[in-house]
Amino acid sequence: MRMPVPWVFVIAYLLGIGIKTVVPVSMGSASWLLLAQILGIVMLAAGATLAVWAQLIFHREHTAPVPFELRQAW
Repeated sequence: MRMPVPWVFVIAYLLGIGIKTVVPVSMGSASWLLLAQILGIVMLAAGATLAVWAQLIFHREHTAPVPFELRQAW
């Protein structure tokens, strides 16, 4: 399985830092911070579940998850 090139992650990280610098966000109270953390964990779990589910579908259908590449044996 091929991963995206590392510069994609670097650009996304730097973009996030840039946005945070230009538009600082204050969560205000501790309850809002807790809610944001819980929502972040839920979204992370949903994304991971979707990624694993998609990978299993590609495997079951014997197709490569990367366009224009041949499937490699697991």
